[in-house]
Order: sequence, then structure tokens, then C-alpha cells
Amino acid sequence: MGVIKDGTISGVVSEPRGFLVHYPAYPSSISRAVDTLGGIQGIVKARSSQSNRLEFRFRPEDPYSHPAFGELRPTNSLLLKISKRKSPCVHDVGEASSSSGVKNGEQENQPESERNQEESLCADIFARVSEAYFFDG
Repeated sequence: MGVIKDGTISGVVSEPRGFLVHYPAYPSSISRAVDTLGGIQGIVKARSSQSNRLEFRFRPEDPYSHPAFGELRPTNSLLLKISKRKSPCVHDVGEASSSSGVKNGEQENQPESERNQEESLCADIFARVSEAYFFDG
């Protein structure tokens, strides 16, 4: 865990590392995105080659489709896992009251701004990202 002091968080980042692909399109699914990058084999081949280029094809099933190439560059980023959690003061449904003193059944009568105060966004560092493929073409 990190230490919070003067509005900043300091600590040690865990060991998992990864790489990032700045994907140049809006894929319909994760499997389609992987297919346009040459499949798992194409990604592994790009990671192990000396050229440091990842091939991207908008239409991988079309042999006449020209590829775009992503260039591997160093980056200093973190992969975050964002989740929505209930505040520690909110108890299970079996409990009669919450931190605001309002019974759970009466929460529907509260303004939305008060209901949203009981949930918070949490960000956990999942991995350190030291390399990324950028498609500048």
C-alpha cells in the first residue's frame, strides 16, 4: 500500500510489467482487435523481433488490405484497475442504517447527489507499462 501525505501517494509499484498498444480503431470485440494485429502469433512475433514493429490490418481476411505499422517506443505508464466501491461505512442490506443515518429503504427518497456519496471510485495499480506501440500513420 502507498502512503498518502500532502495530497500525494507514494509507494512501491508491484513487479508485473506489460506493454501497451495504442489501437488505431474502434474494434467490435477483443477477439477482432487481436485478429487485426495478426492474432496472438503475430503479437508474439512482433514482441520477439528486432524490428520493433507491430502490423495492423483493418481487414485481416482481405489479402489486398495494406497494413499499418505500429512502432515500439518507451513509455512510463501505469495500468490501472478502476472499480466502483461502496464506502466502508455502508453495510450489507441486512443492516438497518448507513453512514448518513438514513435507512436503506428510505434511500430512494434521497436526492441523487446524496445517494452517490456512498459509492466511490477506487484505482488500483495493476502493472507498470514500459513500452507501447504507436500507430502514427
